[in-house]
Amino acid sequence: MHDFANKWGMKINANKTNYTILQKKYKTAFNISPTLSLKIDNTTILKIDNPILLGITLDKHLSFDRHFQDMHKSLAKKLHLIRLLSSKNYNINPEYLITIYKAFILSKIQYSMLPFTVASKSIKDKLQIIQNKTLKRILKVSQKTPTILVHTLANTQPLNTKIKTLLINYLSNARINKIKSTNNLINEFKPYTGKRNYSIIDSLYPNILR
Repeated sequence: MHDFANKWGMKINANKTNYTILQKKYKTAFNISPTLSLKIDNTTILKIDNPILLGITLDKHLSFDRHFQDMHKSLAKKLHLIRLLSSKNYNINPEYLITIYKAFILSKIQYSMLPFTVASKSIKDKLQIIQNKTLKRILKVSQKTPTILVHTLANTQPLNTKIKTLLINYLSNARINKIKSTNNLINEFKPYTGKRNYSIIDSLYPNILR
């Protein structure tokens, strides 16, 4: 990478460069997390376990658990604002509040649509509960109101349904536009028979292969 940058007249800032090591989650003889000695221009590159790439927090197993833990904390602060605005003191039209919810909270979840697809069920459930409670508060209905009715009234979808639709459209467009890297992943795909999907394409099977 250093040689490539030099070849094209670029310079890598060693002080802003880190590395991480990805490994399989299940135990093997090679399931270790070594510390490597990597340098750029004689400057040692530090290892970090949870680098942030384009707003997505990575971890060594690519489970994205840390990413969604941080997201849950971040959303809690924004939900406080929604609760405040939905109180009787402000008397704001529910349609406006739903727009605010979609702009400040749902958009943040949708931005993480790729890791959401392979996240654990407990993480998906926590995020769905956030959406359910928020919409019920905005619509001023009982917390016992069926979630299907709540989503219908709010003109939105459960997170799993919404994000799966977005992903199918995303990958379908990649196929139509012949994006080589994505098409290669789809063409080489083999269905996984385990309980939890660790592949985005696997989580959408067979929809994306039709």
